[in-house]
Amino acid sequence: MKGNTLVISHHGRRVEISVLGWQHLLFTHAAELSDDNLKEKNRALMVELDRCLIAMESEGTVERSAITEVWLLGNEEGNPELTEALAKRFSCSVSTSLDPLAD
Repeated sequence: MKGNTLVISHHGRRVEISVLGWQHLLFTHAAELSDDNLKEKNRALMVELDRCLIAMESEGTVERSAITEVWLLGNEEGNPELTEALAKRFSCSVSTSLDPLAD
């Protein structure tokens, strides 16, 4: 059985974190990151991701371990550190080839 998909869309300071499963949107969270520095923005994004996952689990929507696929959208400048951190966190590959936010 296929697990759930985590979709992280970020463009500039805005980040949207969504979980998809069973052909539905299960959970979504949006935030504005406060820093333009890439390292700090990555740290802030991971904090927002933790908040999202805690809220999602407390609602009983889905367990963190049920995420088996990650999509990182809006990765126009490339961000291998974030891609690696997400792959390590969820023990799966991170797809970055789709960028619907590109100009």
